[in-house]
Amino acid sequence: MSKIWSVALREYRVNVRSKGFLVGVILMPVFMGGGIGLQALMEKRGDTSIKTVAVIDRTGELFDSLLEAAERRNKSEIFDSKTGKQKEPTYVLVKEEATAEDAAGRRLALSDKVRDGSLFAFVEIEPSVFEHMPGPTSTDAGISRRATKLNAGGDAVSGCDIRYYSNQNTYRDLPEWLHYTIAERVKAARFAKAGLDPNVVWGALAPVSIDRLGLITRAESGEIKEAEEANIASSFLIPFFVLMLMFMLLMVGTQPLIHGVLEEKMQRISEVLLGSMRPFELMMGKLVGHTIVAMTLLAIWGLGGFALLRYNDMTHLIELRLAGWFLFFLTIAVFMYGSLFLAAGSCCNDIKETQSLIMPVMFPMIIPMMMIPLLIRDPSGQIATFFSLFPLTAPMIMTMRLAMEVPVPWWQAPVALVSCVLMTMLCVWAAGRVFRVGLLMQGKPPKLADIMKWAIRG
Repeated sequence: MSKIWSVALREYRVNVRSKGFLVGVILMPVFMGGGIGLQALMEKRGDTSIKTVAVIDRTGELFDSLLEAAERRNKSEIFDSKTGKQKEPTYVLVKEEATAEDAAGRRLALSDKVRDGSLFAFVEIEPSVFEHMPGPTSTDAGISRRATKLNAGGDAVSGCDIRYYSNQNTYRDLPEWLHYTIAERVKAARFAKAGLDPNVVWGALAPVSIDRLGLITRAESGEIKEAEEANIASSFLIPFFVLMLMFMLLMVGTQPLIHGVLEEKMQRISEVLLGSMRPFELMMGKLVGHTIVAMTLLAIWGLGGFALLRYNDMTHLIELRLAGWFLFFLTIAVFMYGSLFLAAGSCCNDIKETQSLIMPVMFPMIIPMMMIPLLIRDPSGQIATFFSLFPLTAPMIMTMRLAMEVPVPWWQAPVALVSCVLMTMLCVWAAGRVFRVGLLMQGKPPKLADIMKWAIRG
């Protein structure tokens, strides 16, 4: 046992004193806070350019109202209400005559203007926009009814009331604004044509509002406490930060193991160490040392996060129960994944060989990151439940589920913990057998069948 602690303390001192550890201490706050700060900065420094749009209004009735709406938007809607600074682009509409001659050539000429930057986009509005034709419409901004029809030039085109041309189709604000503005005026014209009172129609179509609330609780005094408005941001951010914290700690606590053991093997240091201790003691010492490194980072980041929450009076978002589960699952995960990294590193002879083994080991760690949208949307679903009980993914996914407002059935967390403990014991036992053989192997890299044979037969 003393030899295991000697190796553990040596691994801990080497890692804590390294520049990589200091970078890791700073990385997490920068990664989390920097992303939020960058998003806030980008909102303050939004796109304030002028976007010129040519409009071909074949109805002869919509351009003036569009121009009026654009001028009203440019005067009042694109500025921050608090600072008065412009935060959105200015829309400038230019009228193009709606002649039927050489329609294809005009579209080409306007497209060339978009390419050279003198226009941002151009729009064609067909007379059929006033027609009332029931049926499915596209959700794409400004595009509806995909039947084939003839345009003003007699050419067959995809049937639609509005056609929006641009080489920046990922920019959706402008076509969405055009779609909404044109749709409002077209609906008003349709109401007038049908002899309907717009106020009555809009009143009948007014949407029904819904308040998203938490649950009603009973205070310690026995008084019933009404539900408060649900904080969607905190409901998402806390589980997301918990998952990211677990992932970062696992990366810092386990991935260096594969490079450390490979370096010792290449320099023949491991052969000297095996002269004074057993391979299993060496492996366990490394695992314990890197577990303490992960705990040190957790303490630093945890204290910093708690101080930040306390400063913003948000400490109620963190439960002591969650901290306990996080600690248990983190310890188990470092041993489980770390043993696999050590086994993989001991089988290789150089850095290039590790590339073929590192991805299968890291894949279970990446799965929870890929499942974030699903976990947020349906944390109690069958898929989320399965992966939160599956030992290789349970540490991260179960911890994230425990951080969410949706309660986890009482039996699932203990079952996940037991399954993780059993899997960790299996991984450490098998990795110890592979580590003992692979550490002294030189020359040709072993095949997967050889590694499996070492794990089973030793």
